[in-house]
Amino acid sequence: MTPYRRFYELIIVLLLAILTTLVFWLTDWDYRLAAIFYHPEKLGDVWPLQHHWFLKLLFDYALPFIVAIVVSALSIFLLSHIHDHRKKQRKKNLKKS
Repeated sequence: MTPYRRFYELIIVLLLAILTTLVFWLTDWDYRLAAIFYHPEKLGDVWPLQHHWFLKLLFDYALPFIVAIVVSALSIFLLSHIHDHRKKQRKKNLKKS
């Protein structure tokens, strides 16, 4: 990847960030979007989908699932390095004999 391409990609990302920020500063779209999901006038049911079975399942079990994925990924990463290290050591020991 050329340095110019990186520069242009950075410029594009910054322009998109600035444009979306301006859209939400100059309009009330963020309040309109929030009004779809949040109803403060209903005291017992402020979030309409807060008791939906799928969202409750995600809320209750997302953290253990994410922790399991992170631990698995880290262990695979570390074990792959140990395997590479042992492969190099095997080659080194075979050359000695």
